[in-house]
Amino acid sequence: MSKKIVINPFTRISGMLEISVETDGERVCSAYSSGLMFRGFELMLKGRNPLDVNYFTERICGICSTAHSMASAIALEDSLGIEISEGAKLLRNIIHGCEFLQNHIRHFYLYSTPDYVKGPDLNPIKPIKDCEYKLPEGENSRIAENYFKAIEFSRMAHEMLAIFGGKAPHNHGIVAGGVSVEVTSDKIIKFKSILQEVKYFVDNSMVPDVYSIAQYYYDCFNTGKGPGNFLSYGVFDNGEDPDS
Repeated sequence: MSKKIVINPFTRISGMLEISVETDGERVCSAYSSGLMFRGFELMLKGRNPLDVNYFTERICGICSTAHSMASAIALEDSLGIEISEGAKLLRNIIHGCEFLQNHIRHFYLYSTPDYVKGPDLNPIKPIKDCEYKLPEGENSRIAENYFKAIEFSRMAHEMLAIFGGKAPHNHGIVAGGVSVEVTSDKIIKFKSILQEVKYFVDNSMVPDVYSIAQYYYDCFNTGKGPGNFLSYGVFDNGEDPDS
């Protein structure tokens, strides 16, 4: 018997998404995701100074704002024929890398673990009713505790971003032509100190937690598996020609 399941709003990503799935018994026949909110960024940018573009596009999201400033800056540089320095490329990579750290920590702990880890009886991580949690009590408690630690370490990743990006989220350090924030020895020392703490958390807490969930939910690796064809245009500029 066919059945249609609709989840709207999809609250873990601020409620702007609808997921619609049609099933026939235990088989998924079709699945659709729909963005339901009109943002209008194209209209906001119309008629404005092109150099203001990155400040607007970053407001698309507070989690991945740096990706939008990077895309805007690169688009302007391509259209104007601007080649930025190697130092600027490296600094952009560092700024964007900080956001990747923040993204991965938040995505794993705040957005994903509530589906696999039984947390305390409070929102937004209240245990899912009738959910078959599989982790042993000790490992479950460890990951649940790291959930709260992850909030602080994702904040620290944003703090690193702000050192060279000026602020976070919505940095003002990435601009067409390079970067706008001066690099000093004090900033480098502070950055390395925070990075050491974040790296320790990732190596000694996050990575083991990922492996624990994968071990006890191994059957999920084959659930809803697609063809495995993904688009990738690269992110971090290493100075090599991507077309070569």
